[in-house]
Amino acid sequence: MGHSSADGYAEFCQRVLGMIARDIPDTGETEKMYRMSANIGLELRRGDLAQASILAEEIVRSYPRNARSWLAAAQVASRRGDRGAAIQNIGKSIDCFDADGDELAVAAKYFAEAGLCRKARICADKVTDAHCASAFQLDLAGNAYTLCGDHGSAKRCFERAAEEAPSNAGLLFNLAAAQRFSGDVAAAEASFERVIALNPDHYEAHHGLASIRRQTRGNNHIDRLKGMLEAAGPDWRGKVMLGFALGKELEDIGDFGAAFTAYTEAALLKRAQTHYSLDQEIGAIEQIIKCHRAEAFRTASPGRGGANAIFVLGLPRTGTTLVEQILAAHPYVGAKGELNDFASAMMSELNSLSGGVPIRRVQAISDSLKLDFAQLGERYLSMVAERAPDSDVFIDKMPLNYLYIGLILQALPEAHIIYLKRDPLDAATAIYTTLFNQAYAWSYSLQDIERYMQAHYRLMDHWKAEFGDRLYVVAYEDIIKDQEGATRGLLDYCGLPWDPACLDFHKNRSAVTTASAVQVRKPIYSTSMGRWKHFETELAPIVPSLQAISLIESNSYAP
Repeated sequence: MGHSSADGYAEFCQRVLGMIARDIPDTGETEKMYRMSANIGLELRRGDLAQASILAEEIVRSYPRNARSWLAAAQVASRRGDRGAAIQNIGKSIDCFDADGDELAVAAKYFAEAGLCRKARICADKVTDAHCASAFQLDLAGNAYTLCGDHGSAKRCFERAAEEAPSNAGLLFNLAAAQRFSGDVAAAEASFERVIALNPDHYEAHHGLASIRRQTRGNNHIDRLKGMLEAAGPDWRGKVMLGFALGKELEDIGDFGAAFTAYTEAALLKRAQTHYSLDQEIGAIEQIIKCHRAEAFRTASPGRGGANAIFVLGLPRTGTTLVEQILAAHPYVGAKGELNDFASAMMSELNSLSGGVPIRRVQAISDSLKLDFAQLGERYLSMVAERAPDSDVFIDKMPLNYLYIGLILQALPEAHIIYLKRDPLDAATAIYTTLFNQAYAWSYSLQDIERYMQAHYRLMDHWKAEFGDRLYVVAYEDIIKDQEGATRGLLDYCGLPWDPACLDFHKNRSAVTTASAVQVRKPIYSTSMGRWKHFETELAPIVPSLQAISLIESNSYAP
């Protein structure tokens, strides 16, 4: 959505702390409390964060019901760079008085970014319950709901915001994205066009419009996109979005050579601006293979439970969203989306283990074997419980959880882990032609994709060898060929009774926020199988190695 964590930590501190300080009512605070607050300010100006922290602990202990004491503690936490503590203290400050709409809306957004979804929803609900809420407030509340997985409430906020400010392109874009997530293609297409009419240089709207439906020779935006690319100047981000949009529309009309050229030019530009080390990524995978073996976990006490958790994982663009939607159509199951919660819980536990001392990634992989796995599992489930929707069983569809399969099975021994495999060349093609947000830095080079996929499959072969039938492997192609058979296999593995609604997954109205948001609104189709052959000449350098990859045998069901 339009407002993200990239808005800046400084803005967060200035806006929230400033607004809260402005309107805190006088509740008869003692002179001592004022002196303590003044002394905290003095220590902060001196740069003595240690002494300021001691005073902050004392003031909230002495005056836990006073908003100013929690505000002072939030200021100290923000100066220490501890954003999580700052947000929590701001929440406690807000709890002590009746905040106005702006304060509540900003707090809702940052609570949501910190994973504190219960507090975020309380603040956002107060904003939306107010009949006089402004477009600014509604937009922030919508972003908070989105981050918490409550996409229905988010969409309603964005609709109200757009009504309040119909000429604001940023607000309209958020509405268009929410409409796309919910499967309202016609409304989303109209909203994207309104955004572009208001701001022709809104490149993200051009990209969204290209992906909203299959373009035709008689109805496309190819000429406009070409003109926009020529006029984009030095704006590399704009060129990347326009290039992927152009590639998609050219592919839709069957001009595959020109489409691949557009994809490649955009991908090269994106790769040139992306700073990361593929060697480090692959090194981390090799370290996991070396350290995370079944015998290494036997010396650690396992966690408990997790029977209500279904992890759907694999490479991006391999059918994980399809499986998520099939299972989420079951009345007992709810989709939580792509959660960072397991990785976040793991890092929190590692930070506690190291006493807050930063550790290198390779060291973190080996140290993770020393974690309290019961505590890790409980922390993860607690974080997930913060998010909507509520259901008996939930799906976590973060593809990158494949890196943590050993840890997941140790922390949540009853969890269900479903791995999606797909023809490697179709997977590589789908990855290369997709513009991801901030993830998968390796996806903008065919050579990087080739190397990363090889490492990925080595790790999956490792997990299968170490944990055997505790993983459930299903091929995307098997689902396409026999939807009912594959669905029965998935439900049996998850311990769920048969429900025919799973065959009509495309009728499910739950929001989908991934690149497959439009595709999964349709019944099963096979046109994406063998897609790589449209680009066989261009993919020639990576075809032999990917065709030679030894894929894990499917244990889904007998063909």
